[in-house]
Amino acid sequence: MIASRTLKTTTPTGELTAFVLAFPTPHGDGRCLVNVFDGPPGGVVVLSEIKSNPTTRVMDAWVPAIAATLGDDLGIVEPERLTGSEWYTHHGAFSYHYMELGPPTFTAIRLGWDGTAYTDPLEERRLLSAKDAESLAGRLGMSPVPEQLERLGEEV
Repeated sequence: MIASRTLKTTTPTGELTAFVLAFPTPHGDGRCLVNVFDGPPGGVVVLSEIKSNPTTRVMDAWVPAIAATLGDDLGIVEPERLTGSEWYTHHGAFSYHYMELGPPTFTAIRLGWDGTAYTDPLEERRLLSAKDAESLAGRLGMSPVPEQLERLGEEV
């Protein structure tokens, strides 16, 4: 469920919507910052790990549950609308209280659908190079995560 206000930004290439999403895990709800980009050539979803997410609920293990929650919250009933988008996880200094990470990283995810549920083949995940990560953030027009969290009234 969307657990924060929603930020909408018009970029030179489309619309960017950001919010904190609560998603189910066996240990209780997890939380992540979601940036949904709607523009050519297609949709992009970036899931950012944030410090307010408990360590027992790290988002990387729950991408299919996040996709299902996102689809429900946005009223998307056709799985192809989500599986046809580019998906990324995003980590950086904004991700954990207990460790310092270097520059922000993005990992490409191939979200799939098996006919009944979303899938996330781990062997197909790919860490973007620093140059590709910078290019992606520039293309999307994403504001830095701490700035987004502050504007949403969330822990930075």
